[in-house]
Amino acid sequence: MNDPFGIPETVLVLGATSEIATDMAVTLADNGAQRFILAARSVDKLDELDRRITDKGAEVAARVTFDATDLDSHRSLIDGIWSDHGRVDLVLVAFGLLDTAVADGSVSPTDIAMVNYVGAVSLIEPVAEKMVGQGDGVIAVLSSVAAERPRGSNRLYASAKAGLDSYARGLGDALEPKGVRVLVIRPGFVHTRMTEGLQPAPLSVHPPAVSDALMKGLTGKRSVVWAPPPVRVLMSVLRHLPTGLYRRVTKGR
Repeated sequence: MNDPFGIPETVLVLGATSEIATDMAVTLADNGAQRFILAARSVDKLDELDRRITDKGAEVAARVTFDATDLDSHRSLIDGIWSDHGRVDLVLVAFGLLDTAVADGSVSPTDIAMVNYVGAVSLIEPVAEKMVGQGDGVIAVLSSVAAERPRGSNRLYASAKAGLDSYARGLGDALEPKGVRVLVIRPGFVHTRMTEGLQPAPLSVHPPAVSDALMKGLTGKRSVVWAPPPVRVLMSVLRHLPTGLYRRVTKGR
């Protein structure tokens, strides 16, 4: 159960090897979360996160292997987690791929849509059913300011995040009467290994800023939070720029 201040007891982290997910998990442990289920494609890369969580006095109850593109496995994965652990108070949906993964040849353009949107929806749907069944819970979805307006250089990532963002907000409307919250987190440019070598956008941040947004969302009442908060104003301006001016402003980014 969440405590009176919104801090969850049991947390499932989907995409636990990402730097943003790692920082969010450690921040949650530092603020009183007690039990973590860490899900990632490569669970052997979770040793450091496991250590950091346990150093905070929390427990890593399980490590679970999952593949965002293996849609047929998602329902049984979520069923198994709830069966093994009874309930989950918070699910962090924190996995994704950037367009740069296509540029370096490691994935195809459709993989970006499959991981960032289709795979996320495929996992969130059974999570939502479980939380409705237990009567409460929070699903925190890592979106992006790119969902507000795409650039030529991030069109695959941005379009998939736009779909996920829209889906998550609609899901939040559907689940709110049933006691389940959906929290959408929209970071700006975040300095991580995944964005290394890219030109930072204005108001760029590091992972702790995203964790701060998560904590504010959990302890507040907003359904959408931004990291950092001023990027909301910036995107409001950029979203309404004429196309020609927008292209000039974002050229090279």
